[in-house]
Amino acid sequence: MRLLLAWIYRNRDQLEDPLGLVEGLYADFGYPDEIRNLIRYNPPSDGSQPWDMKPEERTQHFFNRWRSYLETIWSSEKA
Repeated sequence: MRLLLAWIYRNRDQLEDPLGLVEGLYADFGYPDEIRNLIRYNPPSDGSQPWDMKPEERTQHFFNRWRSYLETIWSSEKA
């Protein structure tokens, strides 16, 4: 799952709906809590309000979370 998430993120500009692909992985892998904050339809656990943002801001918000998630997992893998 992590490798797929990294590949999709790296190629997100060439994909029609990268966040939709993440939502598909979320379902395919049994709704892992590890990535619940990357899913557009889940209520955020950090108090942010992405639904109050403009669509392009909301998309960037999820891309930023996704990047942060990937940075966290790869840095913990190296430790």
